Amino acid sequence: MVRSFSYQQTEQANLRQRLAKAEGALRDLTPAPGRGKRPITDEASLQKAIAAIEKQYRVAGLLLVSRTRQVTERAIRGYRGQPGRVEQRHSLPGRSSETRRRLNGRCSGLVGVST
Repeated sequence: MVRSFSYQQTEQANLRQRLAKAEGALRDLTPAPGRGKRPITDEASLQKAIAAIEKQYRVAGLLLVSRTRQVTERAIRGYRGQPGRVEQRHSLPGRSSETRRRLNGRCSGLVGVST
């Protein structure tokens, strides 16, 4: 397969743009706690959302997404005869990073012979 060098550069730039947009969308799946922001708390819907983002931006297999279940405990003291209790919040913060090895392999496969 023969493709021009400028075509290769354009494809690499487009791929890097799609990766950046996909990382931003993945970060938005698990926002920091705040007013009006509801993060995804169950594993199945988070996995489904990650797959949809990878498909949308055509970057399946190029991003490494790590998830851990985070439990935050908060002690609430008793008031007016009510007993004290411990409230737990579960969240699934996710982190994504490009896998350079896969990215370099994909970019080098874009051009067979530069003309």
